[in-house]
Amino acid sequence: MGHPTLPGAPGERDRLLQDGWAFAEWLKVIPEEEERQLRHMVLFLLFPDQFERSFSRTDRRQIVISFTGKSKAEVDSLSPLEIDRELLRIRRTQEEKYGTRDLDYYVPPLSELWARPSSARRPNLESFRPDRAC
Repeated sequence: MGHPTLPGAPGERDRLLQDGWAFAEWLKVIPEEEERQLRHMVLFLLFPDQFERSFSRTDRRQIVISFTGKSKAEVDSLSPLEIDRELLRIRRTQEEKYGTRDLDYYVPPLSELWARPSSARRPNLESFRPDRAC
């Protein structure tokens, strides 16, 4: 089996590149895509208004647990696409609550609502903020 490529018909490629949810569905053709952080990175880079910059499976699930009150078992049973939809619903609710779209799960006030204290978190690319680099 070769590497997946975007469908050959220009109209279909355009549709996928204009519809983040359709593109996310299409990504399912990639073997083990549910286990790969690259999936989350690509979706965020192409569709930042629909997908979060949270790439860690653990963080994504913890955010959903913390904001929805769902159990770990409930959240663990969700597909990556279902997690994406939950994260967007949470984001929209928080944007309304705080009156701004300038929110990030890794920066207060949202980080305070789900994340362990920073001293307990392992360093990762998600917490790197170029605007705060020395």
